[in-house]
Amino acid sequence: MDREKIKEYYKSCNVYSIESIIKFKSTDGEKNTSYFRNTGYEREKLFNNIIDENTFFDLKTKKRLKEENRLCTFLYEHIVRFYDAVCNYEKALRENEINKAASYTNNINLRFYDIKHTFANLEYQRLYIRSLVNDEKYKTAIKVRYLCLQMLENLLLHFKQWLNMDLLNSPFKHLFNAHLEMLKTSINTDEINLIVNIGDIVKTEKQEPQHETVINKEEILNGINNLISNVNIEDVYDYFEILTKSTNKNNEYYLTEKQLLNFIKATFIDLKPIPQEFCGKPNNKKDVRSLFFRFYEQCSIYDYKAKHKKEKYFNIMFETFGYFFDKAKDFDEWNKTNQKIIGKKITNKPKI
Repeated sequence: MDREKIKEYYKSCNVYSIESIIKFKSTDGEKNTSYFRNTGYEREKLFNNIIDENTFFDLKTKKRLKEENRLCTFLYEHIVRFYDAVCNYEKALRENEINKAASYTNNINLRFYDIKHTFANLEYQRLYIRSLVNDEKYKTAIKVRYLCLQMLENLLLHFKQWLNMDLLNSPFKHLFNAHLEMLKTSINTDEINLIVNIGDIVKTEKQEPQHETVINKEEILNGINNLISNVNIEDVYDYFEILTKSTNKNNEYYLTEKQLLNFIKATFIDLKPIPQEFCGKPNNKKDVRSLFFRFYEQCSIYDYKAKHKKEKYFNIMFETFGYFFDKAKDFDEWNKTNQKIIGKKITNKPKI
């Protein structure tokens, strides 16, 4: 790695944080409570608890997911050691110790190789997810993909919280973004929908004609969120369920359960919003607008690659319930909120 490239990595590094976690013992000889291997192990253990608490996965799947989590720990350690070598290299140059700087260059290259090799091992996640799809274990594949995404995002958050370093705004961003994109595209939703739809057609042909479309709540809640891929559908449902419990001055619920499920399926799964009216007209535009604005605030941190976020999240509301709003006026006043309708917090945790 050449001098200019090392300098780029150094600029993205919090030198003080790296120095404070790299040694097992602190300067006074006491055990360093922030030692990076200990904090990395704690992160791994906490995420393993999330895996264990998930009752959907069998023991074999949980074991595989823990192996992937261990790889994330290795990645964390390799990146910390890489930045430590970068810091030592820069320090040696400042002190005009050229030979020492050269030895740190070798260490930098070795650590960078370890990082790329770990990312290469993480790519097997895609093959694992594809194998689940091939075995027609669609729900498991979707849940595994979601957990693998969350696993990597958990690692990125660990760097932010413990080291005050944003790796998505560092030279490492290309490696992380490539892996996140690989996971997101590891499932061909069109292919799955086609297979499932064909199965539904066969089932329908064997049944007597139905006069009303039956909404399958479980199927929708286990669907893929194609609009905000890092937030699962159950979180979306839990957040907007308040609309089926809130009433207007005439004691009418804003939405029925069926309306809510139709809204979620059309907007987040099918990406084809269907205009509909509220069952009970809300007392105030601001009440509903505030609910959707807080949804934007909570989800946008997980939707980090989206462009024009404000427009995207405003349209989630407007494209379905637009008859009730003035697009230009309500868009300008969208951030003017009240606390009349509060949705359940988006946890972005795997459901059990």
